[in-house]
Amino acid sequence: MPLNIGKLTCLRTLSDFIVGEDCCSGLKELGSLSYLRGTLSISKLENVIVPEDARGMNLSDKPNLDGLSLGWSEDIDDSKDRTSEKEFLNLLQPHKVLKELTISCYGGTEFSTWLNHPSLPNLVFLTIENCKKCTSLPPLGKLPSLRVLSIAEFESQMKVLITMGGLANVQKLEVDGFEELMHLWSNAVGSFPHLPSLRNLQVFDCPKLVSLVAKGQLPPTLKQLRIRNCENIQILVDEDDTANSCGSNGDNTRSHDLQDLSISNCPSLKSLISSGELPTTLQTLELDSCPELESIAKELHHNSLLKSIDISYCGNLKSLPTGIDSLSHLSGIIIGDCPSLDLLLDGELLPANLTRLNLASCEKMQVVVNRIHTCTSLQALSMGKCPRALVCFPEEGFPTNLTSLWIDNSSIAQGLFEWGLHRITPLKVLRICDGTSHLVSFPEMKLPTSLIWLEIYNFLNLEYLSPEGFRNLTSLEVLEITLCKKLASLPKKGLPPSLQKLWISDCKKLTSFLTNCLPLSLLSFGSTDVLIWKDGARKNETGGVYDSPHPLRCTRF
Repeated sequence: MPLNIGKLTCLRTLSDFIVGEDCCSGLKELGSLSYLRGTLSISKLENVIVPEDARGMNLSDKPNLDGLSLGWSEDIDDSKDRTSEKEFLNLLQPHKVLKELTISCYGGTEFSTWLNHPSLPNLVFLTIENCKKCTSLPPLGKLPSLRVLSIAEFESQMKVLITMGGLANVQKLEVDGFEELMHLWSNAVGSFPHLPSLRNLQVFDCPKLVSLVAKGQLPPTLKQLRIRNCENIQILVDEDDTANSCGSNGDNTRSHDLQDLSISNCPSLKSLISSGELPTTLQTLELDSCPELESIAKELHHNSLLKSIDISYCGNLKSLPTGIDSLSHLSGIIIGDCPSLDLLLDGELLPANLTRLNLASCEKMQVVVNRIHTCTSLQALSMGKCPRALVCFPEEGFPTNLTSLWIDNSSIAQGLFEWGLHRITPLKVLRICDGTSHLVSFPEMKLPTSLIWLEIYNFLNLEYLSPEGFRNLTSLEVLEITLCKKLASLPKKGLPPSLQKLWISDCKKLTSFLTNCLPLSLLSFGSTDVLIWKDGARKNETGGVYDSPHPLRCTRF
């Protein structure tokens, strides 16, 4: 820090105070800055030699500070004696008006006493991170205004996080990086009597976590639950007989208020709740990379509020809960890389109000395809990479109210061509892949004139684009052509004048074309209007380029 910064006695904002080394720490310079307000971050506290220097900072006499961050460096040598840090932290007590506090990389085994008594009655946000030598959390029950508690990176032998009450007002709890943690709270605490206000719970990177609670329930006020990278967890909640989440009539709203549930990369997870019942209040369900998951729930009740289901990389999951066809709120289903999953059991239909359906890398989807015509509300449909599942195109065809269609399957693609894509009159986005097609030109069939975005992918025998077919696409703005290795030219004056972007990738024979092949809207060759990629290069979802465009020779008359 600059020397004599303490002479700026009227200074109001100081975002980061870096403690200097040796005798030049500069801590006492903060003492005269009585008008500091907002948030103050003090870093590199390991450079303090004499803990008593902290007394001159007068943090307790700075009533305008809303936030305070106290940080030691993360890469301090483990052999360094850090026993004096507790004494030092005791002298850093802030003013009682403080609302937000962060303590990072603290090297003591216990926290300061000023966190143990009601000296911070207005503290709302508390973050404790990377305090790897601490064996327990500070008693937090005397922080009456605490709403958000974030605790991360503890390497101690702490097996249970919450062993006593006092978190009555905490609404959001984040737990990250507890290597030995097995349960969030113990049987002695109970399921929820001491977390009556909890709304949001996030648990990340706790490799030995077995379940959230040894026996009991989730807090009844909990609305959002996210769990990620907990390798040993096998069940979220092992409910006892007295804490069954739902009665015989399926009405479990009295016990739960959970709305959003997200679980990812939990390779040992086998089931969610031992009762086999999901809260009817649940609105979004996301499950990713849980290869041992066998069951989500036994049944979904007709009064369920579930709106979206997103499941991927759950190889052992064989079926969804029964009753999915009765869910009036369910509008989106995304299933990917679940080879054992039967989405629909015998006799079941897709939900009547479904508007979005994505299926990829699944082996048992033919039943879904056969019943897809019943989804009269469906607007976006994506099916791909299911070579053994999608054997044939359904006789009844596809819903004719689709606005977006993505097909990456030869059997379905050819069936669509024969059935007639032009029947889907509202279609605006079409991405179609047909790796076995014998089509030499595209399109040989009628396409909806409503198309705005068209992507042609992996047509191995495609040699040219049909001028007549494209001339009818009067609304087309974006055209993508990828992995059409025999395509050698663009149609002369065949592309629609509405075209604004042309992206071509991995078309080896297309080395040049006449500029009069392009509509006037593309003749300026803007930076993202006409892009050609080398073999193997790709474009990301937002249109950005992963590799530099390949120079394409354009010949003018």
